[in-house]
Amino acid sequence: MSICFSHSARTTVSAASPVTRRGFGKREWSGVSKRVDITYDTFATDTVALLKHLDLENFIMIGASMGCGETLLAYNTMLAVIQARCKGLIWLGASLPFPLKTESNPDAPSGELWDMILQGFRDDRVGFVKTAIAGVFGIPLDIGIEVALTILDKYTDIVNQAHALTIERCIQIILSKDFSEDLKKINGKLKVLIIHGDSDQSIPVQASAALVPKFATQAEVRLYERAAHGLYQTHMQQVIDDILGFVKAL
Repeated sequence: MSICFSHSARTTVSAASPVTRRGFGKREWSGVSKRVDITYDTFATDTVALLKHLDLENFIMIGASMGCGETLLAYNTMLAVIQARCKGLIWLGASLPFPLKTESNPDAPSGELWDMILQGFRDDRVGFVKTAIAGVFGIPLDIGIEVALTILDKYTDIVNQAHALTIERCIQIILSKDFSEDLKKINGKLKVLIIHGDSDQSIPVQASAALVPKFATQAEVRLYERAAHGLYQTHMQQVIDDILGFVKAL
């Protein structure tokens, strides 16, 4: 949002309601009282509805991690008149095309690792989040990254505010879809910039960003040195500069 304030740009990002995955439980979700199946398609539909409501003349979509799949699906499913106004996609730490280890993608996180993450949330959510947050930013990797305790506390609080059901469902959702065919649909259609950390252990570059140009050949991959999954925080100014450069080149 600092881009919006500092550079007079109007922006809609995946951190703004209603594309926060329905507030992680603060809006309608699958549950005992409302059996509505929430999927990647639901998140994409919410994003498209917001863009239709805003009636933007020209825009780009920026997604991080799981949000990259949401922006991709949103672009592929929006009306042609809205699609024509979308001038590009920027993905940070993309979980595309599929963040689960398979024979064709052996470097992706294993199912056992995802099970461990899910069990960690179930057993001791507060303790697990407090430990895991540091790893998101690459602090334990000894690559020279320092993040203020207040910042770590902020992100820990954000996760702890989410409903337990939504956290579990989002882990299931992120593993539910291979985006390879969806990426092929945007091949040559619009500019795509992928920013990824060379030390991202959540979604290693060789299992994600490095694969995307095989499906969308126009995609540019920009690899940040000594950066992990949370590079949007640790390399904030570099990210902002690259976003502005992307926009100015349109």
